[in-house]
Amino acid sequence: MTISTDIARFLRTDAGIARINFSLASIKFYPSAFRTDVADAYDKGLIKVTVGGRLAPGAGSSYDVLFDELTLDSTFAFGSSYHEALLVHECAHTAIDMRDIGVHSTFEDEAAAYLCEAIFLESSGAPPVGSDPVRLVSHPIAKKVLAGTYWVDAADVTALCGEIARHPHYATRSTHVSNAFRRDTLRQLLR
Repeated sequence: MTISTDIARFLRTDAGIARINFSLASIKFYPSAFRTDVADAYDKGLIKVTVGGRLAPGAGSSYDVLFDELTLDSTFAFGSSYHEALLVHECAHTAIDMRDIGVHSTFEDEAAAYLCEAIFLESSGAPPVGSDPVRLVSHPIAKKVLAGTYWVDAADVTALCGEIARHPHYATRSTHVSNAFRRDTLRQLLR
């Protein structure tokens, strides 16, 4: 087995993934986005996975939409709710990338990914990954989703996106791109 097939198996079988079902602004999530779409992409090798690659300070994982590459910390381990939650967060970015929606709000993209992470953790009773304000805001919203709310209300979207907009890592990046794994020639060669 490879790390890619392990990721696909995790996405297809973990009970917490089945609980991710919501609409936040224009972004919708449902279990098959992870269990089928993203899992199949990992199985087919459409996403390069690097364990122990370069990550931003304080990051435990990263998905690069321009290179279609997932980077995991060198200590990544299945069975760790911390690592699995970070993986779910990055796989949410993968799912959005696959939709080919073009340029869109970084804040909504990140809000959806943080909410996926929080739903995953809350579904098993696990606490937030650290004390970052974005994560602390996302968990009460996750509890509402797990209680049956599908449409994340505007006040919660505003609160979560506002916290992301204030975060030093995201404050200067107002847009994301979703390109369905289309890389330009340079990025194809560099990958």
